[in-house]
Amino acid sequence: MKREKGEGIYIINKYEMEKAKFTELENTKMKSFFKNSDIDKYICNEQSESKIIYITKNDIISDYPNINRHLLKYKKILENKRECKTGRLPWYSLHWYRKPEIFENEKIVAPQRSITNTFAYNKSSWYASADVYYINIKSDKKNEINIKYILALLNTKIYYLWLYYRGKR
Repeated sequence: MKREKGEGIYIINKYEMEKAKFTELENTKMKSFFKNSDIDKYICNEQSESKIIYITKNDIISDYPNINRHLLKYKKILENKRECKTGRLPWYSLHWYRKPEIFENEKIVAPQRSITNTFAYNKSSWYASADVYYINIKSDKKNEINIKYILALLNTKIYYLWLYYRGKR
C-alpha cells in the first residue's frame, strides 16, 4: 500500500481524519495532539490540527475497524518494536503509552527545552509527545496545594536563575 511522505502512523492530521471516516467509538481513541511549541508562559494552545490514535494493549483492535485498517499499512514497521518482538505488546499498541489521567487531569506543562522557564496551566485533555513534561499535583482536603500558585513560582525570575545555575540545561 502506497504511503505519502509525512503521513503519520499514530499522529494524524485533519485530512487523514476525514479520509479515514472513524466511527463514534473510534473517535474516543482520537486525542488532540500538541507540540512543545504550543506552550507559552502560563498558557498553552487549546486547539490542535493533529490527533493521536491512543490505542494500547488493553484495547481489542477488531473493535476499531477503521483504526485497524489505518494501522495495518504500518504493521511491518510496528511489529519490529522491541516489546512486540518479546510479546509484551500487540503490534498495534502505542509503544510507551502512559496513563490517560496524566493528560486528562489538571496539570502544569513545560517544553523539554526552552530558553527561559516556560510553564503553563492546563485542565483540558492535552496529549503531547516526550518533548513535553507534565506536572500533576495530587492533593487531598488536608494538604491542599494550589497548582496555579506553583505555576506562578515556576515562571518567576528567581526560579529561572535557580534552574539556570543548578538545573539541567
